[in-house]
Amino acid sequence: MNAFSAPLLPIDEKKDDDPYGDPLRRTKKLFGGLINDIKRRAPYYKSDILDGLNHHCISVALFMFFAALSAAIAFGGLFGEYVQVAANVHCALFILV
Repeated sequence: MNAFSAPLLPIDEKKDDDPYGDPLRRTKKLFGGLINDIKRRAPYYKSDILDGLNHHCISVALFMFFAALSAAIAFGGLFGEYVQVAANVHCALFILV
């Protein structure tokens, strides 16, 4: 038997361990899918926030911010020279924020 011909899971076997049902099924309630999604993900929110406050994540976020800021300043200065200071670094920083 070829390893690629057999499916990894049997097709008739469905994993139905989610207490909120199929996430792609219509709930017929206003924002029912969104509410079920929040209920399903609620136990993980605390760990996600704590992982985001890790010093590695904060340092990467600051690095990306200053990388974008330096490009905005550099290209804003060049743009200001070409349009005779009608738009300059201030406009580029405003667009960045």
